[in-house]
Amino acid sequence: MVNTLYPPFKVGGAERSVELLAQELCRKGMETHVITLHSGAHVEHQEVEGVRVHRLPLKNSYWPFSGASESAFQKLVWHLRDAENSEMRRCFSELIDQISPDVVHTNNLAGFSVSVWRECASRRLPVVHTARDYYLLHPNSKLFNGRGIQNEFSISARLWSYPKKLASTHVRAFVGISKYVVDIHRARGFFENASAEVIHNSVERIVGRSANTQRTGRIGFIGRLDESKGIESILEAMRSMPSRQLLVAGEGRSDYVAQLHRKSPSNVEFLGRRSPDDFFKEIDLLLVPSLWAEPLGRVVLEAYSFGVPVVAAKIGGLKDIVPQNCGRLFEPGAMTSIIDCIEDALVNIESLSQACTQFAHSFTSSKIADSYIKTYKKAIGEDNLKNSNEARIF
Repeated sequence: MVNTLYPPFKVGGAERSVELLAQELCRKGMETHVITLHSGAHVEHQEVEGVRVHRLPLKNSYWPFSGASESAFQKLVWHLRDAENSEMRRCFSELIDQISPDVVHTNNLAGFSVSVWRECASRRLPVVHTARDYYLLHPNSKLFNGRGIQNEFSISARLWSYPKKLASTHVRAFVGISKYVVDIHRARGFFENASAEVIHNSVERIVGRSANTQRTGRIGFIGRLDESKGIESILEAMRSMPSRQLLVAGEGRSDYVAQLHRKSPSNVEFLGRRSPDDFFKEIDLLLVPSLWAEPLGRVVLEAYSFGVPVVAAKIGGLKDIVPQNCGRLFEPGAMTSIIDCIEDALVNIESLSQACTQFAHSFTSSKIADSYIKTYKKAIGEDNLKNSNEARIF
């Protein structure tokens, strides 16, 4: 498996999703390798929970995950090099020589570039690619510029994505973590030679919630605090619901977090970083008010695993995973709609909670891994993978 980052290094839900899949494949008898990047100068090898992890130094002008602010020119140089990074292809090729995988499963490719697909094609190695963000469509990977959603059909987006679209013809099976992700890539002409399917992310375990649990009516938000997450809209909504309490867990830029504190009414409490395990036990309802088109929204699935219903923006992949019996959807930024959905969900909280726990069983690590194994088999073109103790997923 190939992914830009791998725990303990992570910036979002993609890293956790790849980690859970890799570990579950190991438990099912697959020899699983993960190739990822780090900020060091040398290749590092380690084994974590049975997964063989290979960390490569990034061959580009700077490490983009340090939180440092780079100039527009530096970013341009980085992305131009990332369009076809021949040095990363060489490093990748050396690992392929050592491992001899049966199938290569790529995920987030920022830093590696799509040159890894070309390397696989030169070796006639089958590639399965999972799109977990919008890296192939735009350099910022989010299709959000701070003011709103960017148009993937714009001239700028077309120019940046064209070399990646050409390289995508080397992919044999394309997976999107939501129908929205599959559709948006297909509409831009990606993966013309590949099969396409939706495989959602997984949850680590199902905790649920006892019917005897005392309800507090607390509402929660957990995630990175930045403009794309839409948290300002729910802060405003809380002014109209003085009897409700909102708990906010997460961190962000210090100046933006300070701004949120200034805007917050007295019924909003900021908790800082909090583990999902602890946080979901404190709330009855999760809010996901994103302004950007979340590819899926891993936090929604995590909430379901704790029996917590979700009120989310009707945008992106969130539409895939918030059915009426597990929560409510509102138009992004529509204040009246947000408030109505929150109140309606709290009135029906018991039935919603039970449905969430049941729905969460659709996303267990075992079921998601089984779906990927079927996709690997199709990509390899065999009725069955090799014996489980021989199969190699890279």
